[in-house]
Amino acid sequence: MSVSTQSIFKSIESNQLLGSTDLKKAREKWGKPGRDGVDDPYKLARWLAVNHYLSLYQADKLLLEKPEDLVVGPYRVKSRVETEPMAGWLLAEDNLHRQVYLQPVAAGKNAASPSLAEIVKTATGFRNTQVVAVLGLIGDRGREYLVRDFFSGDSLQNLVERKATLGALPVAKLFSLLFNAVAALTEKGIHPGELELDSFWIGPTPGSKSASPTKTVRIIDAGVPAGLLHPADSKSHLQGQAIAPAEAVFRLAAGMYQTLTGVVPYPDYAAGTKPWTSAGSPPAPIATLRRDLPESIAHFLDGLLHPESAGKTESPAHAAKQLRVLISAEEHSAAQAEEAGLSHQSLISAGTAHGARSLPDAEEENLSAADKFLHSTRHWLESMGIFTRDLIVFTAGALAFLFLLIVSLIFFKLDLVPFLCFGLGAGFGYAVERFFRSAEAALPVAEVSPSEENLAAG
Repeated sequence: MSVSTQSIFKSIESNQLLGSTDLKKAREKWGKPGRDGVDDPYKLARWLAVNHYLSLYQADKLLLEKPEDLVVGPYRVKSRVETEPMAGWLLAEDNLHRQVYLQPVAAGKNAASPSLAEIVKTATGFRNTQVVAVLGLIGDRGREYLVRDFFSGDSLQNLVERKATLGALPVAKLFSLLFNAVAALTEKGIHPGELELDSFWIGPTPGSKSASPTKTVRIIDAGVPAGLLHPADSKSHLQGQAIAPAEAVFRLAAGMYQTLTGVVPYPDYAAGTKPWTSAGSPPAPIATLRRDLPESIAHFLDGLLHPESAGKTESPAHAAKQLRVLISAEEHSAAQAEEAGLSHQSLISAGTAHGARSLPDAEEENLSAADKFLHSTRHWLESMGIFTRDLIVFTAGALAFLFLLIVSLIFFKLDLVPFLCFGLGAGFGYAVERFFRSAEAALPVAEVSPSEENLAAG
């Protein structure tokens, strides 16, 4: 049976890819009189995708006459993820349009690993803000899929590869959240994921509906060991088996180092050719690559990545606590420095407001002759009680008066001499009045004794 426009609409209806209202609307719009190629299934499929009735993935499957690939249990598949580490995952949604990821389980993996259902059951009961939740395990037409909650964003790996600028302290805060999440996972006996940069995704905080939602980080592959879902890759240390707490700390520290510097600290370990306990020489001190990283945090990170730390029984919870304390101390120091800076600035402003010199003597000596003249003129005007606002008002008034004179001359042909004399007299009178006012304000105020004050009151 060859594909046709009628078979496409029939597949959409039978597989419930569209609601009845949307399907009726799509039929009516497509079948309007005068449409070119109304019986062309390829034009129909493209039209449905362009007008957002279907995704491109769904349109391609209908043209290939594989509508069954678009339905997995209660979910309708929208697209297939092509980028690592989620390559092969399906993006789907349920009848309420809630999006999920469907992670395929390799054929025979469930039979070979009877504990998979129990592991998934344990993972589904775990909830953490920094971990993409596992929602269950479903089977359909002989295939099984792990259902994960949906989370949009970008991985740290992509940000590092694009050389995105990330602040030192924000990165430390981000990994503090990750250390906490891994500590919670290991405490419950749940697999924390591969703990690589492409497993850590930055995206909007779930539930945030503001115009500029806050960002958070989440681990997308935690819950079930990768080796139980698909064949292990060539990396011997990433076969999806249990990860010791100390190695989890090492991987997180390596990820933090790479995020801050763009440099992989232990290439042999990352390539899977060496275990983490003998990964090679330590990397360059991070302070030499990121000078904006606080010294205490730099020392903390260098200690976690030093080969001697391999023998320590460091736990993610302990590392998370240490990092939180260091970040808190740095933020407190920064707040104190900022407060001290504001206090100093306030003192300078207060001194200027009370007549203090606004420029140090050393700076005044470096001024040009024109700058000195303007500076002294400004001080003289202010001592006379004439400030910038007065000059602006006076200038605006003078320009307005000049404009009225010109209009009077053009339209009414009036003699300008009386008006000009009136304006000059008003301006001179204003200047004299300001002079006497400032002179009176400069006179010292005599102290009044209590008896004189009572006499004045009487």
